[in-house]
Amino acid sequence: MTIRGVLWQRAVGRQLFYSNWELRYRARQLFRSGYLAASAFYDLGRTFDPADARDLPDSGPGSDSWHAGVGAGLRIALSDTFILALDLGWPRDPDLDGQGVKVYMGLDWLF
Repeated sequence: MTIRGVLWQRAVGRQLFYSNWELRYRARQLFRSGYLAASAFYDLGRTFDPADARDLPDSGPGSDSWHAGVGAGLRIALSDTFILALDLGWPRDPDLDGQGVKVYMGLDWLF
């Protein structure tokens, strides 16, 4: 699970909810099947495990609250299915989820 903009493993558990909402705009055609796209996102997540779950790692203070991150990114599609991705995410609550920008890079398939 990835909630972009939030510290890694902030929400860990067996009973969890998370969502990634993303809006992409295909900004420019680069070549026959490649393009450049810009994106904006809002990620949200939470665990619902009981407080005495001993076999789960400690995910830090506030692990049972909602964690949210917002940000923007670029996508460079090299073909119809292969993509390079760069995202920058910021936490909605820096005191709970860490100060500053978090950088995410991906080299993978489109979905």
